[in-house]
Amino acid sequence: MVENFKRATELLAKVNPASIEIPEEQMHYYYLEGMVGVLTNQPTEKVMFSFTHILDELDERRLTIYSQLAYLGKGILYVRKENLTQAAFFFDKVTTYLNEQLGNPGLKGSHYFQTLTLLYYLAEYHSLVKELKVSNDLIGMALDICSVKHVTYFLPRLKLLQAKNLLEQVTPHDKIRACLNDALAFARLNRNQTVQVQILALQQQLK
Repeated sequence: MVENFKRATELLAKVNPASIEIPEEQMHYYYLEGMVGVLTNQPTEKVMFSFTHILDELDERRLTIYSQLAYLGKGILYVRKENLTQAAFFFDKVTTYLNEQLGNPGLKGSHYFQTLTLLYYLAEYHSLVKELKVSNDLIGMALDICSVKHVTYFLPRLKLLQAKNLLEQVTPHDKIRACLNDALAFARLNRNQTVQVQILALQQQLK
């Protein structure tokens, strides 16, 4: 969420996945490897290997949240390849899962970081395809989890996306500025330079 991909890559390189004995930790590794790959535009084959390893070997019965994260990663990959039809196929799987599971306390408990990841990127996708109400609803769910769990890492990007949606909906500028001010405060708190730059650019646009 703070986009420190260089550090993430360095840490992943220190781990030999073959030495990980616990299946859930293996899935966590391949999920992180795949997400870093897709968000840094690594070759498609490399990214797909990470997600397919989860789906076809480690969680064939789709019993864990990591299968949903693999679907999410594939959806993001197809968005970046500008294949929105294929992206929608994978995002729909994530939506179905969330609709079934968001009432489950365990989902928001031990896996709330992963749940927030699903919610954020799904909200970003719906914003991209101009389904702004759906996007805003997902943002609201994510903000609720952040509030309950006292998580701040997701807040800069969630509030920035919320501000962008408000701008698309021709909302009064004072409401958009308030949202951006929140985003900027959390971005500074989390030292998220990338989001700070985007916020400042949007603030200039509103002027």
